[in-house]
Amino acid sequence: MARLSQEMTEYIIESIKPPFGEGNDTPWWMGNTQGDFTVKSAWQQMRKKKEERMDYDMLLNKGVPFKVDFFLWKVWKKRIPTDDNLKRMSIPIVSRCWCCVNKVEETMTHLFLTAPIAIRLLRQFANFAGINLEGMHLQQIIIIWWKHPAPPKLQVIYRAMPAIIM
Repeated sequence: MARLSQEMTEYIIESIKPPFGEGNDTPWWMGNTQGDFTVKSAWQQMRKKKEERMDYDMLLNKGVPFKVDFFLWKVWKKRIPTDDNLKRMSIPIVSRCWCCVNKVEETMTHLFLTAPIAIRLLRQFANFAGINLEGMHLQQIIIIWWKHPAPPKLQVIYRAMPAIIM
């Protein structure tokens, strides 16, 4: 426990004088700007708010079929039933990527990012849009497409482009 020095105590007593004679003290509720207690303001203080997440707002695109948005949400949450995800759920499986000539293990990263067909598609669309994707993870690529400056008419297409490519 910290204690104030004698000098600090004397300074506070001499310098800070409480107002006397101005009336009675009045309670002030800090839960709202008016200072009045309400059940609503108490509830707002007590509940645990989740911070708003831009990524979840961007996953739903107006004018894009829901199943495409849902697919992108599954990619974002890593819920695509690729071999690596099935193994994590303790489902024994022999893994092989059927998109590749080489017998490589099927993972979400491989399927959507490092497989030869994925690389070609990502680069082709990204080069056309002027986006550099070198050294990025899958979620970073999705965010780059979402935030890439585009005319308002093309913004919806840019937001949907990761799902279209995948």
